[in-house]
Amino acid sequence: MAARRPARKLAAVPAATPTDPIRYDPVMLAIGQARAHLWLLDAIDGGHVNVYTGGVVFDEAEAAEVREWLVGDAIQAIAGALAEAQVEYQKLRTGAPDGGA
Repeated sequence: MAARRPARKLAAVPAATPTDPIRYDPVMLAIGQARAHLWLLDAIDGGHVNVYTGGVVFDEAEAAEVREWLVGDAIQAIAGALAEAQVEYQKLRTGAPDGGA
């Protein structure tokens, strides 16, 4: 008679955890976007962003132009994210879909 193998126990499956409602709140998402663009500005200012394309480094004038564009785009994105955070916060405070405007 063949020896029987002991029954294997199934691994315990962790209980599902609820999603953090604050993490995905529209206000917090907008603030996260602003923080990401602030990080980009800090990286550009600190010289941590190398501007290149296809492995070929731009000359200094072209690199300065690209950096200038990146900074301008990041500033516009921060302003847009903060405006979005303000609208979403007003919606939460007033309960109106348009923020009470």
